[in-house]
Amino acid sequence: MVLSRRVGRLFPDWTGLAPALACGACVMTPITAVTDGGTVAAHPAVLGTGLLVALLSSLIPYSLDMAVLRRIDVRTFGVLLALSPAVAAGVGFALLNEQLTARQLCAMALIVLAGAWSVRRSARRVGPADHPDARPT
Repeated sequence: MVLSRRVGRLFPDWTGLAPALACGACVMTPITAVTDGGTVAAHPAVLGTGLLVALLSSLIPYSLDMAVLRRIDVRTFGVLLALSPAVAAGVGFALLNEQLTARQLCAMALIVLAGAWSVRRSARRVGPADHPDARPT
């Protein structure tokens, strides 16, 4: 999160994300080529699926993360990120008809309450000089 915020502040748009994802691809491609047993070489159509997965699981989420980190505190972002499992369980319940036990529902409620409390507490501590967009004079 801290590095994403730094990259987001160094580059005014998402140009910093392209080299970061390219470096990640350069590191992971040889590892995947060794460990996949020749699947990609035998089925080059898999590359299109891999590109789609990279787009949906890396490019879009990281660009949204960078946009958010330009506007809020890293601690607040961490709390909001911790809410992801509860949101996913809620979506699974609402859209996929997954059954949640009372214990799971209570856990989700506690996570959401803790997140709301933490964000509210963080907002009180941040003064105008501490705002992420504030610049020293």
